Amino acid sequence: MAGDQQFYSKLLYYEFVVTGGDLTTTLIQYEFPNTQSILVGSLPGLRGEQYVTQSIDWAYYSSNPLLQTATITWRLFTEGGTETTLATRNADVVHAETDKKPDPLQFMPTETGDYNLQALVQSNVIESYTISVIPNTNGILEATEGLVMKLSGLGRSNDEPSDTLTSWADRGYSCTFSNMPFNGNAGYVDNAVVFNNGATGIINCKPYAEEVAVQSNNGNCVEIDFETFNVDDDSAVVFQIGSLESGPCLYITSSKLVLRSRLGTELVARFKSDERVKIAVITHPNDPDHTSYPRMMFLQSNGVLAPGAVYDVADSFTIGRSADTSSTTGMINIGNAQGKAGIKIYYLRVYNATINQW
Repeated sequence: MAGDQQFYSKLLYYEFVVTGGDLTTTLIQYEFPNTQSILVGSLPGLRGEQYVTQSIDWAYYSSNPLLQTATITWRLFTEGGTETTLATRNADVVHAETDKKPDPLQFMPTETGDYNLQALVQSNVIESYTISVIPNTNGILEATEGLVMKLSGLGRSNDEPSDTLTSWADRGYSCTFSNMPFNGNAGYVDNAVVFNNGATGIINCKPYAEEVAVQSNNGNCVEIDFETFNVDDDSAVVFQIGSLESGPCLYITSSKLVLRSRLGTELVARFKSDERVKIAVITHPNDPDHTSYPRMMFLQSNGVLAPGAVYDVADSFTIGRSADTSSTTGMINIGNAQGKAGIKIYYLRVYNATINQW
């Protein structure tokens, strides 16, 4: 540049020269807010914001030929020690991707404070990074009281090794997949878990179990962020808890969600296929000492409260027993085995308490 003119640009690429002995390491790319602070030696460090999705590009290198085909596992620990597996990749796949970078690490921090990001090879930590997470600047808070289970496809990839590919679990609950090919049309696609062309799953969580006693204890909430697609039959069921024929049931077809009590009181939410929708199914207990809305059933669709219904004081929502682990009655079934419709699950949360719907 001529005279005292200055030119600034984002870094287009890095070129590394490895010297010395054996080296096995990971690299992460992060855009720092203040270049000057790096120049003077005060590295600002990795930062994130609560309830804002973080995306971190990364790479892997090993001078040891035996480790160039190892398995890379990324783990994230909150300040309280809760562990989340972010991604697992075969190192040889990463090495082979010379024309593109590996899928980024993605996660949504729900707590503030310092997170510890670890990279492991053969169960050994090879790198550790600290991510400082600040409180959400927009005042967003996630409902965590009474949270029983939270599952999502965020940050997952169909390129994971087989030993972790089929693991979709949280807080002791897990999904058993059937006929899931884990390819471009099913499995972990675009931060969702996609059930398509006859792929199904069953989660061993029973939101309406006898022990929970929704109608007489604290109520409950099942929150589903999803999208139906590839529909051949509008009545095809893609999500189900309980029997469709009789008794209490929560189910989703390609265009509607239905909650039904034992005596037949129903709530219905309608939506379009191929459009993402988030629905919270909220059931209050029948005891006025436990809630301000006794015997009320509500649906909240994309943040909008739909008209509710009142169930009878003698009614119930009990489906199965948690203690009966050999029975699938009351478990969460996802997908359509006949392949007549597909569903993408972005988030699935279960609470053993009602959430504030106002």
